[in-house]
Amino acid sequence: MREENFDYLKEQVKMTGFGEALGDQLKAAMQKGDVEFQLQHQVKYGEKEMTYALNFKKSATQDNYFFNSFDAKLEKPGEVVANRFYTDQRITAKEAFNLLEGRSVEKKYNHHEKDMVDGKEVFRPIKDSTYNVWVKLDFNDADNNGNFKSKTYGEKWGFDLEKKISELPIKQLNNVEDKTDLLNSLKKGNVQSVSFEINGNSESRFVEANPKARSINVYDSGMQPIQEKAQSKDIAAEKSEKKDQKQAQKAGEDGEEGPQKKNRKRGQKV
Repeated sequence: MREENFDYLKEQVKMTGFGEALGDQLKAAMQKGDVEFQLQHQVKYGEKEMTYALNFKKSATQDNYFFNSFDAKLEKPGEVVANRFYTDQRITAKEAFNLLEGRSVEKKYNHHEKDMVDGKEVFRPIKDSTYNVWVKLDFNDADNNGNFKSKTYGEKWGFDLEKKISELPIKQLNNVEDKTDLLNSLKKGNVQSVSFEINGNSESRFVEANPKARSINVYDSGMQPIQEKAQSKDIAAEKSEKKDQKQAQKAGEDGEEGPQKKNRKRGQKV
């Protein structure tokens, strides 16, 4: 076993979201010397359980192993769904869970250029040339191996997460750090708890990104979807209240009461 190969794979496993707990299993498997091996990992999210099988294969020409992919299986009441994710997709363990849940994940990828190596076409990543794309599994379309194909929504699709989330009366948006954390969490495909400020009251809600619909899904504290009309009504009420507050504040700065100023006609004394 090459120690530098082990160190590299251990870090790769960690960065893919599996932590450092698999380090001893990884070393033992590499020392055994089999051409291929798997490492098993399990995580529970509430009543839902994720089972992972990390796939490693030895090079045919070198004494090195490669972490090529991992199989993820989601078990929840009444349903089991599974998919293989390849490491060049840069999907993490938690993002795999979110994708199997049916949500979308934003990823940053490199543009590639075509090159010739030993008479064969290869594609190389272009340095400092990246693009963002939202990825979502299509559960109605699978390849010959049973893995779900992905639907992607790039910048031209027109979904602006920050713009859409800013349309909602979310308390966390008033703080730069909290806003950044919220956006980053949504980009990973998480369902995020937030506080809505409506008519002076704070209400617990959950939100998730929906790039396909160019919108934000909103749920109540019991994770029940909030109808778009009801949601729009709440937002409209909040905006109306803020507008009234601004008008009252401006009227106070002018030395007049809001209603008097609003009803006064030009040239009319009050």
